[in-house]
Amino acid sequence: MKNDKTNEQVPMQHTEDQQKQNQDANTPPSPPSDLFSSQLTSQFAEYSMDDVAQGPIHGDGGREATLWSAYTAVNRQFADVIVQCFNEGDLIWIHGFHLLILPSFLTRRIPMAKIGLFLHTPFPSSEIFRTLWCREDLLRGMLNSDQVGFHLFEYARHFLTCCRRLLGLNYGMIPDASGGHNLAIDTNGRQVTVTSIHAGIEPKVLEHVLGHASTFDLVRSIRNQFQGKVIFCAIDRMESLKGIPLKMLGIERFLHRRPEFVGKIVLIQVGISAFERGDDYTTTKSEVLKMVANVNSKWPGTIQFQECQEKEMRLQQRLGLLSAADVVMVTPIRDGLNLIPLEFTFAHQDALTEQGQRDGRRRGLCILSEFSSCTRVMRGALHVNPWKISEIANAFHQALIMSEEERMRRIKCASEFVTRVTTRRWALAVMLDLKGVHKNIEAGTYAGAGLGLGFRLLGMESGFAPLETNVVAKAYKNARTRLILLDYGGTILSNDNLDNLQRFQLVNKTRAPSFPTKAVVSTLKDLCADKRNIVFVVSGKE
Repeated sequence: MKNDKTNEQVPMQHTEDQQKQNQDANTPPSPPSDLFSSQLTSQFAEYSMDDVAQGPIHGDGGREATLWSAYTAVNRQFADVIVQCFNEGDLIWIHGFHLLILPSFLTRRIPMAKIGLFLHTPFPSSEIFRTLWCREDLLRGMLNSDQVGFHLFEYARHFLTCCRRLLGLNYGMIPDASGGHNLAIDTNGRQVTVTSIHAGIEPKVLEHVLGHASTFDLVRSIRNQFQGKVIFCAIDRMESLKGIPLKMLGIERFLHRRPEFVGKIVLIQVGISAFERGDDYTTTKSEVLKMVANVNSKWPGTIQFQECQEKEMRLQQRLGLLSAADVVMVTPIRDGLNLIPLEFTFAHQDALTEQGQRDGRRRGLCILSEFSSCTRVMRGALHVNPWKISEIANAFHQALIMSEEERMRRIKCASEFVTRVTTRRWALAVMLDLKGVHKNIEAGTYAGAGLGLGFRLLGMESGFAPLETNVVAKAYKNARTRLILLDYGGTILSNDNLDNLQRFQLVNKTRAPSFPTKAVVSTLKDLCADKRNIVFVVSGKE
């Protein structure tokens, strides 16, 4: 975390209690909050409802409650540090699904702060998101920010639909201070701006790395190792979402259909270890190793597979491999922000120049899955449906036989976005939108309501006086008779009837029903013992 006033980097660390987690001896330990986030990633990105009853993000008891508690504790830790570093006028920009409820903690303590939240992963449709037991807490956490950003409008549309269907909120275009209009959600008298703009890369940084002597040496080494062959390369995390097995099936089918290319191509597949994915990582690794061995048993040396940790494939190593390759393949079945195609395109921009064409290589093409966000902005790439193996096989063939004219046109088209939308331009656009958010600093303009993660900031119209606790307490003491109405589900105890999944679990007795705590029962008895009180408990349950 960075403090803009002092240009100071403030590190955040988990406490020891949050880092304790039983793991396999060969797997690096992960904090419970990371395990919850990992499951949330799967739900967000995979668009899947398989085994919803068993997942840690479905249900609110046992291990699920422990992981959710760790998730909220980490968000609260971030809030504590931010409040300490915050100065009036600062902008707070939160990134990633790991901190979705952080705005709820911040608005309670610094309600005048302008808070932005940007997600770098796909946001699921309402049919998927509604299966989360903590869905309202996550949505309200996001809506406690002043701006929510996504890389694609497709993801923003899913978020808007979830807010409308699950919380009953309206959204539309509202005028801004500059005379334009912004897409925003109307929530409790406030407008939360929704932004969609895809991130880019920083050309100057990449130019510096590409010009380094060690990068040249790495490129030369790879080219010499596979001299005379067309190099396809892929860098993916070892998880099912990245579609590595589908890529293996694609190259196998291609070589079966086009045996004349046997020995003329090589696929360098780098797998980034994803220990935090647990069984998904183990299963994917096992499957990939078997498929690589199968392909290489038929056509030796066709696939060069290497697994490494993320720290071993940083920008310099990545650019060296991308520069040495002729074609890059990014074929996930669902993916958020992936800058590898953009980095590859920038590394091969010189292919458009006369000097760059002297090496005689047919290079600079990207093969992209239509389920990756960068496909929308990389219009010059070859787009494929990774679920259709024949399309991947055809993409191999098309990349090898493509005419020089079409290849140049595709590289030029892909380069247009890479050079126009940089990381700096993306960040500036989002921050200007956040800075332009109108937030009245007058006391009484905003009032807080709700307890715990149900807390939300309410925008008050002129002349509205928020209810004060001390006024209510004084009136309660002076009243001769009092009528007290209490809702059973949601007030006296947590609601057991939130959705079909929880109802199913209760009916099948796989989830124990909740009961009022002893403290709540004692309080109810005290209220009923006062003769001036008439107490009703209202419930819609049978």
